[in-house]
Amino acid sequence: MATQHPTRIVRFQLLSTLLGVSIPFAIDRLIKDYSEPMLIATIAFLLTSLNFFHGKVVTLENDDYNNALTDRPAFALADYALNLLVVLCFVFMAFYLDKPGRLVAFNLILRGVDCVLVLLVMSVTPQREVLRAQRSWLAINLFAFAYFLIFLRLYSPVPEHHLATSVAFLAMTVADISVDYSYNRHLYFSMSDTWDDMAHFWDDMQGRDGDIFRRAVLIPAIKGALKPAPNLRILDAGCGNGCVARALAAAGATVVGVDKSPRHVEIARSYGDGEGRITYEVVDLEAEGAAVAGGQFDAVVACFTLQDCCTLEKPLRLLASLLKPGGHAFVVFENDNSFNKTEEHSTTRRWIDSEKRAGKGRRQLIFWEPRSIRISRGGALHSEDDELASEWSRGFKTITRHWSTECYVEMGRRAGLTCVAVTKEITPAPDHGVPITRHLTQYASQPRFSSILFGRPA
Repeated sequence: MATQHPTRIVRFQLLSTLLGVSIPFAIDRLIKDYSEPMLIATIAFLLTSLNFFHGKVVTLENDDYNNALTDRPAFALADYALNLLVVLCFVFMAFYLDKPGRLVAFNLILRGVDCVLVLLVMSVTPQREVLRAQRSWLAINLFAFAYFLIFLRLYSPVPEHHLATSVAFLAMTVADISVDYSYNRHLYFSMSDTWDDMAHFWDDMQGRDGDIFRRAVLIPAIKGALKPAPNLRILDAGCGNGCVARALAAAGATVVGVDKSPRHVEIARSYGDGEGRITYEVVDLEAEGAAVAGGQFDAVVACFTLQDCCTLEKPLRLLASLLKPGGHAFVVFENDNSFNKTEEHSTTRRWIDSEKRAGKGRRQLIFWEPRSIRISRGGALHSEDDELASEWSRGFKTITRHWSTECYVEMGRRAGLTCVAVTKEITPAPDHGVPITRHLTQYASQPRFSSILFGRPA
């Protein structure tokens, strides 16, 4: 089971009260005192409740916000008090659906409280997608606040005006939802970009020799496991811009890098062929009949490749078929520390699937932003292409999958591979030679990468 911030659990339970108490009460009131104005007011109330609940759940997925709740008691206390006021507003709105004046009054209080909550979240998160949504929510709340104030001035919410008040409430709710879900559709429902779309972005993250994590952690681990030498032929499955392939070729091995993205392969080729020791091909590991020219390999490396596949079965069977008897395959993937991170991460992430799929291919949407490059390279963007830099400012989205170590081992076994060794947490190499950054230090304290060394029986 995935771990969660205790503060997130408490707030989720509090907000669940919004649905568990106020909505049944509102429906009960409608049944007992049915009228056309009550029906309209109840529909508006239900839509507003669900809209607020969804927005709060999205906010609770933000790690900067959760970290602030954990590390700053005063912030957490203020946030909890404000969320409690939100819930109480909904409870009282459900109670006063037949009282126009009080219904409008609690709408005003609700919007005012939510404005303060939005400003709190904006003060602790640098994430572009989240800030964009929070700004839109602030604008919507301010508009709604002014809308209800004007309504009070123009149309006194006395019992005789119950229908007018209910219609005004519903109109504001529909406008709120329409604007929110159209403007923030990328945050709520966005499909991922393809890796081909972000090939140049990825290259700027990695550079010729790889980012700080590959140079300090992964490439030393890969070399230690596969021991590249002039007499070895190695397959780099999911080679990206070729930084791992170049490191293996520099150690003397002959390397074939494959990737399903033509742009990645094109970029990898632009770095050269490693004095004739590297070739690249466009190959989709999940495609039916996928093959790599040149026969079998002495070793295979798949660095974060399999977790971006839809299943483990097809790519592992292909890799097993490409491995010589007695050869080894080294698979690198993110572990629970990465998927359920507590420290600052180079990407913004949001779960797509429920926790019931934890460790079983549970999908996670990753937002890649310019800060991803700064963190991964330990510095600033190095691209001089203004057009590309402008494109990167919007970021990219990809989907990755959380598979447990046991899933990798079992699917490898089904593909005909034997588990030789499992490294739950890959630690930085003692002599990696990479300048120490805060993010490398964080990684060393809580390693986020794991590996499995498979062997094909002779």
